[in-house]
Formats: sequence, structure tokens, C-alpha cells
Amino acid sequence: MVALPDGARALLELEAPEAIVEVWRARHQLGRRVIAREVDGYLVLTSQRVVFVQVVGVGHRRTYHLLPRMSFRLEHLTELREDPPGSLRVSGSDFRVAGVNAYGACDLIERCRVARLNALAPMGAIPSRGPSGATVTERIIVREIVKVPCRYCGALVDHGANRCPACGAPVSR
Repeated sequence: MVALPDGARALLELEAPEAIVEVWRARHQLGRRVIAREVDGYLVLTSQRVVFVQVVGVGHRRTYHLLPRMSFRLEHLTELREDPPGSLRVSGSDFRVAGVNAYGACDLIERCRVARLNALAPMGAIPSRGPSGATVTERIIVREIVKVPCRYCGALVDHGANRCPACGAPVSR
């Protein structure tokens, strides 16, 4: 693991249970083809997200920036793969990770993503993206409804009901 400088660590604003899992030196391509340029930085994997921190300047004049749209919540990752060899593609953004096998990086990020989803599952809420990009919380409730036929009129009656809703006859148990 590469040591993350204090200036870059402060930008991350880690939330209470969040911890840094791995840090890689990386390059990210800004722009498209002809006008594209690569920026140096750190790809940081925490227990809750993947973040790219850009490094600007050299030596003691070095500063750090969080690029817009370069922070990915683990539960919202849409794509994670090595493409092309030596590059890591995370939710549509390409990173060249220095000195590490990109397959190993993919595997580590996927294991953290699964751990994050498992941590969210007991709460009964699995976050997802809504049409506007806002986080939507879905709660799945499974309920079994048992109905029995009324012995007088044959209408279906809830198992726990005292009287038939159709004819009013008492339901025997």
C-alpha cells in the first residue's frame, strides 16, 4: 500500500465508520482522444467508496484536489474491470494503476463492495440510484396471506377474520 499524504487524507473527509483499505498511485485521463491529458494522483479504496485524488505540482509545492464525479460509492459501482491490461475501469472512468496487478485491484474492490452491501442488508435497506441520480432506499417486505373459503357462501376469507365479508357468517377455526 502506498502512503497517502496528510493533505490528500484531509480532503477525503472520512465518515465515522469509514476506513482506508488500500491506496494506489494512479493516472486518470481527462477529456477525450485529441484533447485528452493524463493527471497523476492516488486511487483510494475505503470501506465505503473509491476516490481519485489529483496531485498538482511537485515537491513542497504539491497540492491535492478531489475531481468532480471521481468519488464512487461501493454500493453504486456500475462497472469494475481491467480494460485494457494494466488499466482499471471504475464506473466508466479509466485509471492506470502503477505497480499493481489490475486484476488484484479489481478483486479487492469487489470484496469491499460485497462487504459494504452485506453491511447494509441487515438494515433492510439497499440503496440504489433513482432516475434523477438521487439515492433511493428500497425496502423489501415479504408477507404471506392465507385465505380460506367460507363454508356458507364460498367466498375467500382471510385466515384470521372472525366473519365472512361477503355473507357475514361466523368463520370457524
